[in-house]
Amino acid sequence: MQRELVLEGGLSIVEGLAKAMTSMLEEARAQARRALEAPGEAVHDYRRALRRAEAIIALAWPMLRNTPRKYLSTSLERARSRTRILRDLDAVVPVVGRLAELGWVESVAGGGLTDSVVALAAWVEACRGELASDELVAWRLRKNVRALAGLGEIFQVALHAWVDLEVVMESARGAYREARRAWKQAIQSGAIDDLHALRRKTRTLRYALELLASNPELPRHEAIAAQHLTFKSFVKELGNITDLLALRDIVGEADEDLAGFDAEGLARALGDLIESRQDRALNDAATLFAVRPRAFLA
Repeated sequence: MQRELVLEGGLSIVEGLAKAMTSMLEEARAQARRALEAPGEAVHDYRRALRRAEAIIALAWPMLRNTPRKYLSTSLERARSRTRILRDLDAVVPVVGRLAELGWVESVAGGGLTDSVVALAAWVEACRGELASDELVAWRLRKNVRALAGLGEIFQVALHAWVDLEVVMESARGAYREARRAWKQAIQSGAIDDLHALRRKTRTLRYALELLASNPELPRHEAIAAQHLTFKSFVKELGNITDLLALRDIVGEADEDLAGFDAEGLARALGDLIESRQDRALNDAATLFAVRPRAFLA
């Protein structure tokens, strides 16, 4: 089971943040060790552990000394290096199945692409076996995990001793401000790059709220917990959309003669589905970002 962020009670804020960071680094190492046992789950949970660690860095960014915070950020990026394709290939396999469950296969083009979707499922599974094999996943994770050496200790030393709860709460408001700004940009432009930026910013906020919501002793706990659940749901929907984007990109690069399906037709149909879900998600998010940053969790 994926380990979540926890801000333990009975500790100072500095000690709590340091312990949360250590926990995520340990989780990443544990997932690297189980890569051969369950490669698909391992690479996904490995990346999530690192994303949570990066969220801690983002939350603590104003409270960290300059040189070590750059090193921490760079090291975590290095630990994620070249794991995206492993994650995407594993993620898009169930996406194809969910399209059928949604009735999309029958509805698109009057069902004319049904055979193509069946062929697509087999082709993606074959790509996964070739490009994201158990051995390759295990080798990549165990190679990358070396970048995490000593990061827990560096983070703890880099934190300023004067950090308190209100400083952390203000940092969380800053994360909300950045996510809100990214949402405005995404809804204005409709560009895929801006959607990805929104997901990154909102995911950072979601994990920051997860950390704060884990401690019921904190003031405003009910408000924090409610916001966490709300943004967790939004990030999940953005994740579903980006999984469809990954599938569309993979389909668009397929050789039709070798793959055995209508790549152009499928990519076009997937693009229409993505556009409709993206528009709905961005418009629905207006209620999430209605609060001004200075009033968020205040």
